[in-house]
Amino acid sequence: HLFLSVARMARESGVLATGEWLSFGIFYPLAAHTHSAFGEYCLALLFAIFGTFNEPAFRLTFGAFFSVVAALSFYGLARRIAAHPVLLTLLFIVSPAFFVFSPALMMDMPMVALLLAGLHWYLRGAEENSRLRLSAAALCFTCSVAFGYAAQVLLTCLFVIAARANRPRREIMTVAMPFWVMSLWSVALFLHYGELPFLTTAQHFVRAGSIAQNILATPSFL
Repeated sequence: HLFLSVARMARESGVLATGEWLSFGIFYPLAAHTHSAFGEYCLALLFAIFGTFNEPAFRLTFGAFFSVVAALSFYGLARRIAAHPVLLTLLFIVSPAFFVFSPALMMDMPMVALLLAGLHWYLRGAEENSRLRLSAAALCFTCSVAFGYAAQVLLTCLFVIAARANRPRREIMTVAMPFWVMSLWSVALFLHYGELPFLTTAQHFVRAGSIAQNILATPSFL
């Protein structure tokens, strides 16, 4: 399991672990990982707590926890637009994607859960002009991107909407925070590994086929 392997590396070698991961049949340095290592740091914490890999315990404390966060955050958003938010939330929970990913030790559910939580706190903070709630939103957005870079797509859309609507600077900075943090993370990876993050992954897609086909396929994958 890719994420468990990187978690073991992080536990043994430190935050910026030294090692390689297998992708598309080729070993790549960790700088080319398709996610930041934040999720693996969480799994490394579970290794420290349980001492070894315990699949039921890992799935309950990781997958189940973020599934609950996703459901509660979705409910908070559903209350804004639906007459029956509980039924809408139940529909969300029983969807095939939620059912498959909820117990998985992958980064999809944490990314979605924290993105939904961030949006919930962002809207609350904007309505109540609450610095505390906007700070919670910024933290959730940042952790969501740390779990999965794909979250940046939706946050870019939210940033453009907030900027075009001339929302207060505090709200715009809330959405911009993940991009600042990921930029600093990229600089740290470059200084440590000596190469730009994502470059090796991008090179694979260039070798694998047409750039135009990859670009067209990416939105459907996200």
